[in-house]
Parts: sequence; structure tokens; C-alpha cells
Amino acid sequence: MILDDLKEQTIFYATKIGDRIVDMPLYQQGKERFDSFSYPVQKAVIVGAVFVLWLMVLMVPYSWYSQSQENVATFEDRRSIIRELLKVSREAAEVPAIPMAPPVESMRADLDARMKSANLLPEQVKAIEVGPGVSSLIPADRAAGGLNINLWKLNVRQVVDVGTQLSRLSASVKLTALEMTANTEDARYFDVKFHLTALAVPDLSAPPMPMEDNPRRGGGRGKKLEAPGAGEEQ
Repeated sequence: MILDDLKEQTIFYATKIGDRIVDMPLYQQGKERFDSFSYPVQKAVIVGAVFVLWLMVLMVPYSWYSQSQENVATFEDRRSIIRELLKVSREAAEVPAIPMAPPVESMRADLDARMKSANLLPEQVKAIEVGPGVSSLIPADRAAGGLNINLWKLNVRQVVDVGTQLSRLSASVKLTALEMTANTEDARYFDVKFHLTALAVPDLSAPPMPMEDNPRRGGGRGKKLEAPGAGEEQ
């Protein structure tokens, strides 16, 4: 019964709309002009109208399909970005925290022990100087100082051993430069300068500094407001 009622209402409204279209002057002019055409031309116009109608009908699902493809492509791009962000987040969480650089005095004492382990003679260590630790690889505000080690008359094996020992000094101390020149007395040996830079690693374990109170907040506490003329004699 419901389907029959819907069918009757659809036919009724379609007939009503059709009658309104027929009564329009534009439709009357178009019909007169269509009747003036020959039969082949009328047939071609009908075929063209049907083709345009079908094309309009097919454009609706095609537009939906193209929009769905764009949505899928956008979803895939965003999903890949989210996966990359999660991967970077996991990798960042797995990286161990860099410890704070040891004081220069303790580094200097550690250097003496490492020089002995590299089988260097005392006269081969010309100087160990404290420097600012300036390097083109590390900004000045990220360096907490450095050491310049001047060694004399080293063979290739000793250069490699000393460089290995210095690179293992601390995770927050980096070997930023190395200068090698042939020894003036014996060209088989080298004079080497190692430059170490200590990183200014912030202490993340320290509690945050408390924020200072805004002087504007509560500035009127303890002050008694008086009405104008309250102190004047009447």
C-alpha cells in the first residue's frame, strides 16, 4: 500500500511539473522551432539530448568516485606521515640521555692515564692546555670549554691509539679537530694536535625554577581605599 501511494504521488507531481513546463513560453518557442526541423534533424536533436542527459547522470557518480580517490590519497599521505612521526618518536625515546661533561680538571687527570695506556713517553706530551672549545661544528653557546693536546714525535699506530682513547673519554666530550704535521727532526714521525670540546649539556634532572610573582598581581593588598574627600573636614 505504501509503495502504491508513493507511486501515485510521484506520478501526480511529475505530471504537475510537466504541465507547468509545457505552459512555459520558452518551452512553446522551443517546441515550435523543433517542429520546424526535418525528421533527421529532429532525430539528431533527440539523440543529442539523450546523450547529454546520460552524461549528466553519469557525472554524479564519477564526481563521487574522483572525490573518494582524493580522500583515499590524502588518508594514505597522512597515515605515512603519522607512521614516520611514530618511528622518529620511538627512535628518540630509545636514544640514551647524554651525561653532563666532566670538569676540565678531571678530564685532564683522565687524559694522563689514557696517554700512559697509549704507551707514550712523558717527553712526547708537550702540552695539555685548557681552551674555549670553539669549533665550527658546535655553536659557541653549546660548548662548555675544551682541551688542546699537543703531542710530539708519534708514529701512525700511536696517533690511532691516542685518537681512539680521546674519542672514548666521555659521551659529552667530542674530538672536534686533529692536526698532523711531519716532525722536523724525523719525517717518519708526526707532531699531532688534538682538540677536544665539552658539550654544554643541560641538567634535566634539576627541578624547574619557580616563576616569580607578577608585581601587578596582589599589589593592592593591605591598602585601604578611601572615598574622595573622606579626610576633609565638613
